[in-house]
Amino acid sequence: MNIKRYFIALLLLTCSLQLFSYDWQKEERWDWSNIDKIDNQTFWQNLTEYFPKDFAWGVATSAFQIEGTQSANGQHCRNSWTMHKNLPQPGISTGHWDRYKEDVQLIKSLGLKYYRFSIEWSKIEPKCGVFDMDAMQHYIDLVDELIANGITPIPCLFHHAWPVWFDKKGHFEDKKNIQYFVEFAHYVFEKLQDKVSMWMTFNEPAGYAMAAYVDGKYPPCKKYAFRQCGFWLKHVLYAHVEAAMLFKKINPNVQIGFPMMFNPLDPYNSSNPLDYKITQAMNYLLHDATLNFFKTGHFKWGFFVRGYHEDAPKSLDYLGVNYYSHTNIGWFQRKHRKNEPLTGNAKNGRTIYPEGLYRSLKKAHELTSVLNIPIYVAENGVNDGDDIWKNEFLKKHLVAIKEAMEEGITIAGYFWWTLMDSFSWSKNQDSKMGFYRVDENLNRIKRTGIDPFLNFIKFVQKQH
Repeated sequence: MNIKRYFIALLLLTCSLQLFSYDWQKEERWDWSNIDKIDNQTFWQNLTEYFPKDFAWGVATSAFQIEGTQSANGQHCRNSWTMHKNLPQPGISTGHWDRYKEDVQLIKSLGLKYYRFSIEWSKIEPKCGVFDMDAMQHYIDLVDELIANGITPIPCLFHHAWPVWFDKKGHFEDKKNIQYFVEFAHYVFEKLQDKVSMWMTFNEPAGYAMAAYVDGKYPPCKKYAFRQCGFWLKHVLYAHVEAAMLFKKINPNVQIGFPMMFNPLDPYNSSNPLDYKITQAMNYLLHDATLNFFKTGHFKWGFFVRGYHEDAPKSLDYLGVNYYSHTNIGWFQRKHRKNEPLTGNAKNGRTIYPEGLYRSLKKAHELTSVLNIPIYVAENGVNDGDDIWKNEFLKKHLVAIKEAMEEGITIAGYFWWTLMDSFSWSKNQDSKMGFYRVDENLNRIKRTGIDPFLNFIKFVQKQH
């Protein structure tokens, strides 16, 4: 066994023994036989009664993944991702920077009324304190185009990349750098506040932190750096609070959201006490450390990092739940159960596990019920370029949402990831999660497996 894995496991076990006297959630399995027996048309018709007319149906993207490095006036941006040449690079990706009007029409043609997108910091502020108004104007034009077509814009201010100059200052590892993000956020907010009422700050930072500082797969690409991981996440959470409170001071009616990654970690063998304790510890770091921060203001990252921000509970108007699948951990590593269908390739594929969305919504409700705020499913999707899984995936995950709503959990919307196939952050993984595939000439071709879902949405929006 890898000696580093041994010490990591030992460390997490020690943390878990000290920090956890409860079960995160037990893995559960539902009997889907009745759902599987219903013909497709009848299923979708029956489901319509459970979703209100004003439920927000949308699609989500991130700027760097669909725009690539393209920026204003023919310029190309450099950011924390492009600094690491060993990581996948997007080029111009889908060419969305030049084709955003066409892509807005794609959203409209789907019948969706909400669009969650991100604003690339490195394009807006290529040098510290120097803001590119031409780049900002591009996002203003995008928002105007969305509104003109009856689509509510929901910008996210950080989606996995930061400017080179911010990286050189130590980015979010250094608490002093929080001010730079807040200044950027303030600049963007001032330009869009009269057009945008719903905002998101950081996309799933706990998930990013673990990928960057434990797996070493995202910038700054440091492996097993648990202490730095905790400081990075703590400072990002503080930056969210500072930006949110500034926004609310300017406009008390603005709605601020925070999308979290939910990936329930379950022991491959539940009778193995070591696997059980490891998954409990990792579930705490990935989920509960952030949820407890927003609930109490206290941040606890094992023995490594502690903090407190009194405004944390006041900084959220809604919580985003990003969910794709769960992960089984056996003997310190990810393991796949052979009886679970696997989508995508063998190395990076995910299992279809809708029960995990239900569990994630229940976990999120532990926070939202206290703050009296709604949940949005801010990302959900499947890597399925051949349209084999989309219909089943959508059906069963909407059933999971229905079950949660019937238990009194307030869920206000659902966003599919993503509009079109785009750049993937991960090596050896094509991202085929779009409602549209993109060919070598950047043509967008609609996938057929989504039609029952889209017809369902149109019916829901017309009912009552």
